[in-house]
Amino acid sequence: MYPRCAAPCRKATHPSPADIILKYFKRYGKHLFGHPTRRDEDGTILAVVERTDNVPEHFFGAEKRKLRRRLGRAHLGRDLEDQPAQVALVANPSTNIDCSYVTE
Repeated sequence: MYPRCAAPCRKATHPSPADIILKYFKRYGKHLFGHPTRRDEDGTILAVVERTDNVPEHFFGAEKRKLRRRLGRAHLGRDLEDQPAQVALVANPSTNIDCSYVTE
């Protein structure tokens, strides 16, 4: 049996989900929105810089999937290390990738 409280026990109060979200927005709101953009002289947005690495991660996942299909094995560590870095550049030559930092 549990010991009894000397004072009347109170029910624990939890903040509402809305309060948690508002607290989060007040604390981190300035970092959540406003992706860096490149604009022309008129202020028109030319490009939006992604704040995550989703594009490279999806590319890497697709390349791993292709390699698994081609080689037929699950563990690709050695196979990925043996590939030259230029594999990423020739995978999709139709995209406009700035390769100047890679080739220098």
